[in-house]
Amino acid sequence: MTLKNWISKLSSFSLSADEKRFRKSLKKIIGFSPKNIKHYKIALHHRSFIQANKFVEDYERLEFLGDAILGAVVAGYLYSSFPKQKEGFLSEVRSKIVNRTQLHSISQKLGIPQLIKHRKDSANLPKSFYGDVLEALIGAIYLDRGYKKAEKFILKKIIQPHVQLDEVVNRINSHKAFLHEWAQKNKKTLQFRVIDSWGSSHNIVFEIGCFINDQLISSATGYTKKAAEEEASKQAIEILKLA
Repeated sequence: MTLKNWISKLSSFSLSADEKRFRKSLKKIIGFSPKNIKHYKIALHHRSFIQANKFVEDYERLEFLGDAILGAVVAGYLYSSFPKQKEGFLSEVRSKIVNRTQLHSISQKLGIPQLIKHRKDSANLPKSFYGDVLEALIGAIYLDRGYKKAEKFILKKIIQPHVQLDEVVNRINSHKAFLHEWAQKNKKTLQFRVIDSWGSSHNIVFEIGCFINDQLISSATGYTKKAAEEEASKQAIEILKLA
């Protein structure tokens, strides 16, 4: 046994049970043993826990780094996957892959939430939080093992098992934007009108109607006009069988 292996083995005896569990769970997620565990601990600590325990850095700087690396890897992957498609198509597909909802879901499937240290009630965490931490984890991998290792993690653990390109290409990101584009191409007049609203001043529900050429196609409710318009657009697309 080499001196390096002896040192590694001796170090493992000094680790607490919690530390061993953390390292084991982390290795299962990322697919390899980390060299510098500090980066991963920062990536998996929410500021609420950090303030309570007087840590200096939280996950947000690593999220910034990981976001850039994820975007670059996905761009390269799409460039190779669609050799005949133009920049606009590639940009749109990339935005669908790296959107907050998609990353949030993938983070949960990878088991990342179980490793996050925070004091906030999980129900009150932002919807994008787990996806943000996934990006921070990518940043940690980059700092610890370099770009190639981060690229391999993104391709093997995120894209290949969780991203179906055919489904992503056909997915509508914004139903309202899709409907607007369809209306313009087909010279239709598209309007959204408030049909009704109710509730207290701090809890108003809006009913929005989607009108095409002054004909009511669908209506939906929401706590914001934007949310109701998006849902009404989705229903209109289904009624008109546009997608």
